[in-house]
Amino acid sequence: MGTGSFLEPQPSWGPHVSPPGGGGQGHRGASRLRPLQRRYGVQLAAFTWRLQHHERRGANRNLCRLGLRQRLLRLLERGERLQGPEGRLEGKLLARPDLRRRHGLQSDSQLRLRMPLSAADIDRIFIMVSSRNRKTHAAPAPRQGGELRRVLRVFGVLLALLPGLAGVSFAEDWPTHRRDLQRSGVSPERLQLPLTQTWAYRSANPPAPAWTGPAKKNYYATNQVLLKSRLAFDRAFHVAVAGDGLYFGSSVDDTVYRLNPANGRRQWAYTTDGPVRFAPTIESGHVYFGSEDGTVYCLRQADGSLRWSYTAAGEDNRLVPSNGRYVSLWPVRSGVLVSGNVAYFSAGFFPGEGVYICAVDAVTGSDRGANRWRRLRRNDVSLQGYALLSASNLYFPAGRSSPYVFNRSSGLLQGRFGGDVMGTFALLAGNSLINGPSSREGASLEEFNASSRDSLAVYDGGNSMVVTSSVSYLLADDSLTALNRSNRRVIWSRDVSFPYELVLAGDTLFAGGRDEVAAFDSATGETVWSSPVEGRAYGLVVAGGRLFVSTDRGTIHAFGPGVDGRPAFVRGDSNRDGVVDISDAVTVLFHLFRGESSLECEDHADADDNGRLELTDAVYLLDFLFRSGAEPRPPYPVPGLDTTSDLIECGNSP
Repeated sequence: MGTGSFLEPQPSWGPHVSPPGGGGQGHRGASRLRPLQRRYGVQLAAFTWRLQHHERRGANRNLCRLGLRQRLLRLLERGERLQGPEGRLEGKLLARPDLRRRHGLQSDSQLRLRMPLSAADIDRIFIMVSSRNRKTHAAPAPRQGGELRRVLRVFGVLLALLPGLAGVSFAEDWPTHRRDLQRSGVSPERLQLPLTQTWAYRSANPPAPAWTGPAKKNYYATNQVLLKSRLAFDRAFHVAVAGDGLYFGSSVDDTVYRLNPANGRRQWAYTTDGPVRFAPTIESGHVYFGSEDGTVYCLRQADGSLRWSYTAAGEDNRLVPSNGRYVSLWPVRSGVLVSGNVAYFSAGFFPGEGVYICAVDAVTGSDRGANRWRRLRRNDVSLQGYALLSASNLYFPAGRSSPYVFNRSSGLLQGRFGGDVMGTFALLAGNSLINGPSSREGASLEEFNASSRDSLAVYDGGNSMVVTSSVSYLLADDSLTALNRSNRRVIWSRDVSFPYELVLAGDTLFAGGRDEVAAFDSATGETVWSSPVEGRAYGLVVAGGRLFVSTDRGTIHAFGPGVDGRPAFVRGDSNRDGVVDISDAVTVLFHLFRGESSLECEDHADADDNGRLELTDAVYLLDFLFRSGAEPRPPYPVPGLDTTSDLIECGNSP
């Protein structure tokens, strides 16, 4: 077979394949793709394959079976650029014209896929299989060997697509604060309870909030002293999770970190000149965040290298002492929203110095072009808290003032909300904005019509809230309540002591308390799980089959399925992405032959449960996936523990 690659860029068309649309022996194979091209809008016919005709057709069938075209199209429509590690096998993927325009590419531009496995590597794998069989006096018949070789060849072709699929998560992501640009705190992901702690990250120092606590009293009303902080946006290191990375910023050492969500190990770090108080936003392979140094940064998700940075104040930017730190007069205290290749944020909260509201190109960082702008407002706004985005407007909480609304296209001020409600908690639910807590004793959350800015309801004592189409869940200091969304009548209410944060994952509510986190059945309010944590649980994230809890002590706890304190797993899910697929076989092969993989526990990858991790485990998975072979041994498909006694155990490590 030689050392050439299965896939080569044009014009080196192989002897058995003709260019798409041309004649010759390969024309029939290319024409079979046309209905799929019309249906999915993704052209794969530009691949050149050094395979026999029947093998090439078999690869086509497997591509269709895995639904890779649908996944690739979803990546493209989300605006992701498909780029992978350098390697010898290379192919081309052509995008639809409308997707080209969205990517800002020329009509003949191409998105390139690369893979690090060559034909010679596959030959070596085949030789190892044959050698292993000869040692056990069970050499395969020629036909069986040919079938295995074809499986490995198809495996090599499919592997070429894996770099482009790296951003596709089979579990759900949580790519920004409270998961989306409306700050809903709602995810469709369902966690397998009970959970057990799999790892914990502990900062050397706890978070250093910008504001120490609530005002001592309400100076506009007598005898009101039991107030809540309206500037509580950085009490913990709030995280974002996307794909195989967990990201957070530190208000202590001015750094953004990426951790492996499977084990908490640090993968990269990027340091700025000021505290980073808000969770990053992950979009299209990039990490967006703002710093107190007055700058918004865009990093490459894979390695943390800088793509661009933008300082709203430009050359006028300067650092001044503030609360024991040096910060810009125009710190970024809104987080960064990314939508439609535009990044939105504010910089500054001193009205006298002016406050910038910006919309810049998410790819280049430029504020020039359609729907890109920079506005400076003086003496009338002070913006602090996670911004929100609707189809037409930007909403900015204002701490000890009521929220402001700006036009998304122009950046022009549309108005502000009234009432006593202020604070930095805010979420958009349909055409409603919910904001709080209020300046009154006992505090409350208030719901407004987002268009007219009229008050619709007040929720006494509220600290946090999640809203579905039919039910609102209200978290107060000592209660958790479900309200009918249409008439606001109580469906159920439970006395609880988890006042800090509330999110909804599937049909389970997770609430953060002091030194504890708990889960509640959303239909009844019954407690279904709880676990101790270190400190007050201000941040909750559900992503990738795990629960992540951030506390005011600077600790990030990770919880996954488990039994009796031992982590559960699904056998065959080698890379722990929530599904058993071809990437798990790839993980095993890379671990065995290259020492390159995300394999954290060999027991996960021991598909046949024989107590050894070896090549037969990869072949076992391929046989299961493509030839209706036996499924992985238990625990499969439901997470559980290994009931057999062997030499490879995960123990309490992930």
